[in-house]
Amino acid sequence: MEFTHVLPAIAGLVVLAGLVVLWIAAVVSILRSSLASPVVKGLWILAVLAFTFVGPVVWFIVSAHERRHPRASLTTPVS
Repeated sequence: MEFTHVLPAIAGLVVLAGLVVLWIAAVVSILRSSLASPVVKGLWILAVLAFTFVGPVVWFIVSAHERRHPRASLTTPVS
């Protein structure tokens, strides 16, 4: 029996599962974050869901930078 026709489907499911885990981790991180106001959190959640892979990655980069440099705020406009 040959399973080569099943491998692409399995690979697709693994990628999909990874994305779901990434989305869930990002949304939980956003909701638990004290770095942003409720409106900003809502916008981040929309961005994470709208931009499949890039949204969560950008959130984790921005929030890690914010934790290291607390003077720069996620809610303060850049002048």
